[in-house]
Amino acid sequence: PARAAVGFVFGVAWLCNPSLHGVTLFDFHALALAAPMMVWAIYGLHTKRPAVMWVSVGRLLLTREDLPLYCCGLGIYALALGERRTAAVIIGASVAMLGVYRLVWMNHPAIFMPDTEDSYRYANRFREVIPDPERGGMKDIAVTVVTNPSFVLQHALTKDKFLFALGLFVPSLGLALRGGKALWPASFGLAFTALGSGANLSNLYLHYTVFLFPPLLCAAVFGLARIVGDRAGDQERERGPADAKLAGWCAALLCTSILLADKLGALRRSEAFYGGPQTLIRDLDEEQAARYAWVEAAV
Repeated sequence: PARAAVGFVFGVAWLCNPSLHGVTLFDFHALALAAPMMVWAIYGLHTKRPAVMWVSVGRLLLTREDLPLYCCGLGIYALALGERRTAAVIIGASVAMLGVYRLVWMNHPAIFMPDTEDSYRYANRFREVIPDPERGGMKDIAVTVVTNPSFVLQHALTKDKFLFALGLFVPSLGLALRGGKALWPASFGLAFTALGSGANLSNLYLHYTVFLFPPLLCAAVFGLARIVGDRAGDQERERGPADAKLAGWCAALLCTSILLADKLGALRRSEAFYGGPQTLIRDLDEEQAARYAWVEAAV
């Protein structure tokens, strides 16, 4: 019975995830569409369902210009699973699609485009690790990582990023930390967050969290399997103790997911879903009051 309930429990954990609530209910970005496809791609790869995997990977590559970088992490995961040909095709297709985005569909081939009337410069998202954000780019990030790792480590371990990590790992009881190879699909998101600057890149509710919460929840599935000893081909293990351990973890995961959806998510009165990602302003100054009155009259 405990094994039959695992799928249901992780389904509830997915639906109760505060980050899912945030990217679904606040604004709209193409990354929100990528979340379920990330899960299907990992599922198809692990269960050897090539049609499911390739359709999901193809859709990911067509969704947004930075998702080929995520798919490279998925390709590394395939390599870790021993699927060398699959890994080569995923990584090759990702690099090719990144080239199409940069050289054909976008206004400038650089990873960080210049700030002009036709393009927006994203280098400010990484301004702490780029000495000159106005002119620097990926090369500068690489130089900073190689030559000043202590600074990069300090930059990655700020209080805000630590709280962000808690918000990602705690809903699944930290099971993703035991995911082993299954953490590779989250590698781009982890690097993106570690190197990024600014509150938006480590906000539990904004679209950038899509790089992390879907693959981490998948890694939690494999983490739970490792904890209870439920590995493929392990037919000799007695089912009783493993089932009891599994039932305990499932019950804890179910309760934690629902409680955090209530506290941090959109189930009830979470402040983030009343005022967006910014703190609510209760007292309006004269200009704000006039603007509020204008909006109220307009609607």
